[in-house]
Amino acid sequence: MATTETPRILLIVGSARSGSTLAGTLAGRFTNASYLGELIHFWDRGLALDHLCGCEQQFSACSFWNAVVQNAGLAGENAMARHDQLHAALKVHSLRRWNTPENRTSDYQDMLNLITRLYESAAQIARTPWLVDSSKHPIYARLLVDCFGADRVHVLHLVRDPRGVAYSAAKKRPKIDSGRAGDMMTQRSYLQSGLAWLKVQVSAEALRGTTGTYQRIKYEQLCEFGAEALMPYLNELPEIGVYSPQFKTDHTVSGNPARLAGFSKINADTSWRNEISGINASTVAAITLPFLIRYGYANAIGK
Repeated sequence: MATTETPRILLIVGSARSGSTLAGTLAGRFTNASYLGELIHFWDRGLALDHLCGCEQQFSACSFWNAVVQNAGLAGENAMARHDQLHAALKVHSLRRWNTPENRTSDYQDMLNLITRLYESAAQIARTPWLVDSSKHPIYARLLVDCFGADRVHVLHLVRDPRGVAYSAAKKRPKIDSGRAGDMMTQRSYLQSGLAWLKVQVSAEALRGTTGTYQRIKYEQLCEFGAEALMPYLNELPEIGVYSPQFKTDHTVSGNPARLAGFSKINADTSWRNEISGINASTVAAITLPFLIRYGYANAIGK
């Protein structure tokens, strides 16, 4: 389905190691949607560092992304400078300062223009009216709203037991999609993970009423039921089409390295329940307790 209209965006928000790549892959199998990975990393991991696309080619060798870049007029951009500019805009205190039209800086407006060109070009090349973006950062939703309007941005808030998130983030894992031997995924301490998880949930829930729609879903439900867990929400989105279980190659920027294999089988990561130490589980539970209770994870606090 070709599109010349302003794209609709399904933005998946949540903490790292919460299954956003899996959710994006499943949502991208709706007939009028294309899953593009974590577009927040288009500038650094895509243009600048040339990580692998989901099609398993280097970003610079991918015909899809070459077409998007050329169509959007982004060739020759100083990618890392744009990456830094974007992340300056994502700082909460900066966003609040810019969040009224009269206080927005020229740099902020310039960033909005670049984001708009990127997404509109991607929708045109993908020939779908919906783009699925698993950037995860809740504040990024506010930038997208400034670009496209609240009615065009829809939020899927993905949550996972924070103890499982912290256990996963503490492990050493190779970053095979960087295309460089020896690169590792970011590690965090249990304290860091607990604080980061809490901050993300607060920011994500603050998006209620600021975007076209907002829906929260659990990682555990996603792993157990697959696409069926998404159906009640996604089937209500306008013109997203119907779900097709058929595998397709996604041209994704960044995400879980499993995206390169297309998630042929869904396996819930539950090893943490038996392997996390009591002190680490209790540390994370103490930090995240209000939302641990809110999301129904308060049972069996500790190991």
